[in-house]
Amino acid sequence: EAQYRLGMMYEQGDGVEKDLEKAVKLYRFAADQGHAMAQGNLGWMYINGHGVEEDLDEAAKWYRRSDESRKTKSYQMEGAFTSLR
Repeated sequence: EAQYRLGMMYEQGDGVEKDLEKAVKLYRFAADQGHAMAQGNLGWMYINGHGVEEDLDEAAKWYRRSDESRKTKSYQMEGAFTSLR
């Protein structure tokens, strides 16, 4: 979570000097750990060529991973709620 939030700060220049390459690096650290929002943001960076060379295949890969991570979390939450009944 911290890597994702720090990546957002660097992407937006919020409290730090804007640095898209650092943002990508931090998003990738978080994304590799299964952080769905970081995976989605990394996909967006690749679509727009922000901090990386534009690469639609790489963007699609990260968007797919984000979708898979969100589904996994959703299923985990569903299981937790079901066990409470």
